[in-house]
Amino acid sequence: MLRGAGLTDISETMLTIRMEFADFEDYWRPLLTAQGNLGQFVEGLAPSIRARVIEAVRAAYLSGRTDGPRSFASVAWAARGVVPGRIHRGVH
Repeated sequence: MLRGAGLTDISETMLTIRMEFADFEDYWRPLLTAQGNLGQFVEGLAPSIRARVIEAVRAAYLSGRTDGPRSFASVAWAARGVVPGRIHRGVH
């Protein structure tokens, strides 16, 4: 995508962060407000299917334990590129 936009010297990296949740409600709440692509997908499901998805995700979150704090690793890709002809700080 960056090459298609005309950028050069493209580099990419994987970012890993730890996501902390107080309980299942804390984990699930962003999806209830249709945040991001996944939230919009869940919002668009028929109510009966959405209820089945919620229960399946809840079961996975709980994994046979009581509700409470959980910590998950989350991964995102980051990329950067150079706009040809621009002067860059620190680059001579």
